[in-house]
Amino acid sequence: MRARSMLVPGPGKQGPGGKLVSALGGDGLLPLASLPGKRIVTCNESGAWVTFDSDEHGFNNPPGSWRAPRIVLVGDSFTQGDCVPPEKNIAAHLNRRFGGVLNLGIAGHGPLSELAAVKEYLPHLRPKTVLWMYFEGNDLFKDLPEERRSDVLMSYLKQGFRQGLMDKGEEAARRFQAYLDDQLAEAMGRVDSPYEGLLDFLKLFHLRETFGLDPVGLGLAEPVTKDDLGLFRDILREARRTVRSWGGKLVFVFMPDAPRYFASARNSRIRDRVRGQVLDIAKDLGLPVIDVHQVFAAAPDPQALFVYPGSHYNEEGYKRAAEAIAAGLD
Repeated sequence: MRARSMLVPGPGKQGPGGKLVSALGGDGLLPLASLPGKRIVTCNESGAWVTFDSDEHGFNNPPGSWRAPRIVLVGDSFTQGDCVPPEKNIAAHLNRRFGGVLNLGIAGHGPLSELAAVKEYLPHLRPKTVLWMYFEGNDLFKDLPEERRSDVLMSYLKQGFRQGLMDKGEEAARRFQAYLDDQLAEAMGRVDSPYEGLLDFLKLFHLRETFGLDPVGLGLAEPVTKDDLGLFRDILREARRTVRSWGGKLVFVFMPDAPRYFASARNSRIRDRVRGQVLDIAKDLGLPVIDVHQVFAAAPDPQALFVYPGSHYNEEGYKRAAEAIAAGLD
């Protein structure tokens, strides 16, 4: 199960008119990463809890990664490397291959948050290559419809807009910590167990995923609107413009979701149509495209690249994805 991480407020709470506003105060400050310098717990999909130590800006990187990186990844939990040790994620594999890799993946990020990360953190670093890690499981289906309700995130479509997060790190961390303390106290007071009802939900969730009984797998839902696709095109266009402003190159990476390889979900016409629309947008914008799905589909057993239906990639899955990306970069 992949949900927005509680480590990051995301767009925040609902405000007037259904808008999403920052949960950190009236000035609208919106962090884009976890707390810096903390032990971060990601998930337990393989029977053991996985953690990483966040860097000076709250991302999953080893020390020294912010010194003149040449390749930068932006994306969600699959880019962050959830559920595997830090040395087993995609960025780590690419760093051993090329050197100079920086990981800006954060669990729960969608396209607007990823554009925000590009504009907040990269102009002064000027990396040669920025990998836009598109995850088909929720980037357009779930994340973008939520993110577009945030005026702050939508403002990143404007040239020149930034919150200046690189200069507000200590303030953001202080307010972020206070927010998390309040959320934890409220959650512990609300239920007897933080896992109350979770097991029954997970059983149903994984059963539906396994047999392709979700609306997309059944071909009964049209999860992406023309407006969503148009907004996604605008987001990629602004990301391309930003990266080109310092002479860098934006590369589009398609990251497949587990249901594509399990049972009847393989036959989802809607899933394939959305994939085609997304790849067409990237190609129309002149972006180099790396399609990890082609590598997974060619594996003897694509299901073996996941822990279970609906999970993140396992260690072998992350390794295969990194190899596909490295081959594309070569």
